[in-house]
Amino acid sequence: MKTEGDYRKSLSDRLIFEMFNMRLGQEKYKLNTPIISSAGFSSNYTKSLNKVTLWASARSGKSMEALKTLFSYSEGLRQNGFSNIEREEAQLQLLENLRKDKEEKETKHARYYINSILTSALRDDVFIGPDRSYELAQELLPTITDTELQERIEYLLEPLNMTVLVEAPQKEAAELKEEQVLSLVEDIIKQGGTAYKIEKLNYSYDYSNLKPGEVISRKDYKDLNVTELELANGLTVFLKPTDFQKDTIMVDYMSAGGRLLELPETPGMFEVAVKAWNNGGTEDLTQFEVKRLLKGKNIHFVMEGKVYYGITGNSTRGELEELFQWMWQYLERPGYREEGIAYGIRRAQEDIRRNLQYQEELMSDAESKLFLPNSPLSVVATEEEVEKYTDPESLKRFQKLSCNPVNSELIIVGAFNLEDGIKLVTKYFGSIPSGEKPSIPSNYLKAEFPKGNTKRIVYKGIEKRCLGTVIFPGCMKGEEDEIPLKVMAKVLDLRYWDKIREKESLVYSIWAGSSFPVSIKDYGKVKISFGCDPDKVDKVINASFAEIKDIKEKAPAEEELDSVKKILLLSYEDNLENNGFWLNNLLGTSLFNRDPAHILTDMEKIKNVKPEEIQAVARKYLQEKNNIIILGLPEEK
Repeated sequence: MKTEGDYRKSLSDRLIFEMFNMRLGQEKYKLNTPIISSAGFSSNYTKSLNKVTLWASARSGKSMEALKTLFSYSEGLRQNGFSNIEREEAQLQLLENLRKDKEEKETKHARYYINSILTSALRDDVFIGPDRSYELAQELLPTITDTELQERIEYLLEPLNMTVLVEAPQKEAAELKEEQVLSLVEDIIKQGGTAYKIEKLNYSYDYSNLKPGEVISRKDYKDLNVTELELANGLTVFLKPTDFQKDTIMVDYMSAGGRLLELPETPGMFEVAVKAWNNGGTEDLTQFEVKRLLKGKNIHFVMEGKVYYGITGNSTRGELEELFQWMWQYLERPGYREEGIAYGIRRAQEDIRRNLQYQEELMSDAESKLFLPNSPLSVVATEEEVEKYTDPESLKRFQKLSCNPVNSELIIVGAFNLEDGIKLVTKYFGSIPSGEKPSIPSNYLKAEFPKGNTKRIVYKGIEKRCLGTVIFPGCMKGEEDEIPLKVMAKVLDLRYWDKIREKESLVYSIWAGSSFPVSIKDYGKVKISFGCDPDKVDKVINASFAEIKDIKEKAPAEEELDSVKKILLLSYEDNLENNGFWLNNLLGTSLFNRDPAHILTDMEKIKNVKPEEIQAVARKYLQEKNNIIILGLPEEK
C-alpha cells in the first residue's frame, strides 16, 4: 500500500468481506444448516501475494453440505451482485470502526502502533495513522462505484487458482472423493450460487414506561475512584470512570450460579441454555436482525458464563444508553427462538466432540473431576444428552433463576460521566423486578485437593509428544499467602525456563503459575505445565522438583527476588491503566464478599515480600507427597 489508489482498493476489499460475512452470518441461525461457524477474509500470504480464504466449520457428517453452502454464498455474491442496503450497512460499520480508532489514538497501547509500523516496514507499505485513515475513508468510500466494487468482487472471488480443502474425521474423509468435490464446485458455478434478498430494517421500542429504581446506599472508594451503589431491587453496582481509552466503556452484568444451578438429571443443559440465550434474539427481533441494527455502531455484547453468568458488553461514550437498552432487552425480553436453541445444541455438540479429540481438553476434564468430583462443573455431557433440551421455558430457567438483581453485580468501567452513568443505571437496571436469590449447594462452592500423590494419564493423538501438568494446592484470592505464592510461582517460572528449557533442553516449553479463585473455596493452585518428548517426562518432573527442593532448603537470593518483583510490578502498573483489569478485579466483590481495596494493596504486598516468605509458602504448599500429576501421551504409548 503506497498510494491512495492502493488504500481505495483495500477499502473495497473490507467492504466486500463485511457484506459477505453478513450474508454468511445469517446461515448459522437456520434450523437445519450444516454450518456451525464461518468467515471470509483476505490476507497477505507473502509480500507479493494476497489470498482469499472462505472457511466454515461443519456439523458432524455434513462436510459436503457445508462446502456447498459456503461456496454458494460466494458464487451468489460474485454472479448476482449486492444490494444498496447491504453496502450501506457495511459502509457504516467500516467508517464507525475507523472513527473510533481516530478518537482513541492517544490512548491506544504502544503495541498497536509498533505492530502496525513494523508490518508496514516489512511489506514496504506506507504507514497511515488513525487520523489519515479515517479522513481518507470518508473521502474515498463515496467515490467507489457499485460497478467498481462488483468488478473487485469478481476478481477476488473468481474460482481460478482455487484450492478446496476438506478436513474431516478419518472415517468421513475416507468416503470423500476428489471428483465428488470438484463436481459439486462446478455445479454451483453453473447454477449461479445462492440468491440473496434483504429488506430495510426499522425498529424502535418505547422505554418511557420503565420505572427507575431507587439508590438506597452509596459508597465511594476514593483511592480506587470507584463508586458502589445498592439499588432497591437488590442489584449492586460498581462504577469506575477512566480515561485509559478515550471512547470505550466496558460493562458486565454478572450473576452467581450459572452452571452450578444445573440439576444432576440435566447434564449439559446449561451449555445449551447460554448459547440459546446468546443466539435467540429478543421477543421482537431475531439475532440476525439485532446484528443488522447494530451495524454502523460500536456496541457489542455477549451472553456467557460458568460460575458467573450474564451479559458482558462494551460501547462508545455516545452509545452507552443504547447498550443498556439492549442488555435490558436480553434480560427482560429474551427470545429463545427455535433456531437459537437449535444453534445452541449444535455448538454444545461440537464442543463435546472437540473436547474428546484433544489432549488439553481431556487433561482439563481429568483435573476438574479430581478437584470437584460432585460438582456440575466436572460433568461431561454426551451429544445425545444435550440434543433433548429444546423447550424454551426450561432453558430460560438458568437466566431467570440466576440473573435476578438480588443475585447480580453490574460493573461499569471506562470513559463515562459518573452521575450520568448512575442515572442510566437506575433507569434501565433499576427497573428490573427483584427476585429470590437462588440456592447454590454449599458443596459446589468448595473444592477438595486429593490427599497424597495422584497421577492420571490421558492417551490421545498420534503426535510424539507429552503434555504434562504438576499441580499443588494453593489458597483463595485475598488470603495472606496469595501474594507470596504468586511471587514464588514466578521465581520457579523463570528458573524453569532458564535451566530446564534453555540449558538442559529437556522441554519444548515450560511454565509455572498460580491461580486464586474468588468463588470456590480451596480451588487455588500452583501449577507447572510443560511439553516434551515422551521419553523425557521423568527427567522434566525430577528437574522441576529439584528447583522446588532448592527453594525449600535455601530461600531465593535478594537479587533474584528483586528481578522477579520488577517483572510483576511492571505488569501490574500496566494493568492499572487497563479497563479490562479493573472489570475483572471488581467482579465478585459483592457476590462473594470481597474488599475491592485489594486492587491497590496487592502492589504494595509484592514490594514487601521477603525471601523467607517464599521459602515458607514453598514448604507449606509444594509437598512431594501431596500433588497431582496429569500427563497427555500419544495413543501408541
